[in-house]
Amino acid sequence: MSLTGNNLLGNLPSSIGLWLPNFNVLYLGGNNLIGIIPESISNASKLTSLDLGNNAFTGSIPKSLGNLRPLQSLNFQGNNLTSGSSSSSPELSFLTSLVNCKNLKVLSITRNPLDGILPTTIGNLSASLEKFDANSCGIKRNIPSEIEFGLEGLVSTSCDVYSYGILLMETFTRVKPTDEMFFEDMTMKRWIRESLPNGISHVIDANLLKPEEEHLTTTVLLQCVLSIMELALSCSTESSDERINMKDVLATLKKVKLWYLANCRRG
Repeated sequence: MSLTGNNLLGNLPSSIGLWLPNFNVLYLGGNNLIGIIPESISNASKLTSLDLGNNAFTGSIPKSLGNLRPLQSLNFQGNNLTSGSSSSSPELSFLTSLVNCKNLKVLSITRNPLDGILPTTIGNLSASLEKFDANSCGIKRNIPSEIEFGLEGLVSTSCDVYSYGILLMETFTRVKPTDEMFFEDMTMKRWIRESLPNGISHVIDANLLKPEEEHLTTTVLLQCVLSIMELALSCSTESSDERINMKDVLATLKKVKLWYLANCRRG
């Protein structure tokens, strides 16, 4: 349904999402709609494209949008939407909820008085997101290093180290940051960090641990993977100033290799 560029007035009904269970697209941009964006919009669970831009909507952007799993395009530009956050927690939390939308390619929130900060979880959108417009939104502080690293002005060796850290995690767990198991604030980094040191066997790729191997070999392997996961987390810290440099990464990996070989021979 497309009703873009008319003179529609008033609020969206609070139950609007319940009326649209089979809609794929809903275009209501360029009208004179006011009020809040109803939480029930998430009940239109087959939406791939939602455009409510260039109206006069107020209030916060619903976190329930994360339930629109097929969503590919979302346009809220040119409204009076706010972050709904507080001074003690100023993050734009609705962006965290959109991590659940694994197919989201286009996101526009331009010209809204959001006045918040970008959460680090926005990096989990990087695999699918192709366009992110947030001009004139009053966004504060730093751009999280977790976003797509090729953005102009952000290319650096520290970004390469970050990517390498993520690659190490993927290699030894066979899990990607965009996996369905990660949503909202549960990221791959947090999953691995919380497994250390005693739960490393629960995150490691099961194919690396063969049941016929001797206990000593398994113990040595787990210790090596533990060291590598600690290294991966050091590569991917949020602050680029705190990341280990690549020379030290290489030196650490060599030490892990030598330690592994020495202990396997001893067994």
